Amino acid sequence: MTKVYQIGRRGVFSSLNTQNVKNSKFLFLNSTSELPYSEIENSTIYCSIDLDILDPSVAKAVSAPVPNGFSLKDLENELKNLYDFSHIDYGDITEYQPQKDDSLITGQIIIRLLLLGLSISSCKIE
Repeated sequence: MTKVYQIGRRGVFSSLNTQNVKNSKFLFLNSTSELPYSEIENSTIYCSIDLDILDPSVAKAVSAPVPNGFSLKDLENELKNLYDFSHIDYGDITEYQPQKDDSLITGQIIIRLLLLGLSISSCKIE
């Protein structure tokens, strides 16, 4: 069975009662430190970054801003932790609303995250 790990309590499945989906393929974690690395080692990793996870004070140009979200440093640390464990095979960044990005700050965050991913990934290529 393919399992989906949601890190950061955001999104559609965040409102579900975790007890009701305990045996489900959806698992909700607060941090990459909770990932069962022994279970997912050598798995195909797809990392989808929902920009809504960032606090609105960091990134305002998102579709559903959520107060008390991650700082940019928090998100970067989560990505580094994941990259330390495994190579990410696929990924995307979602929820960007360019029409709300007058100062282009959120767009710059996307570029920064992409560059971080590329720089970390290139270190793992053998």
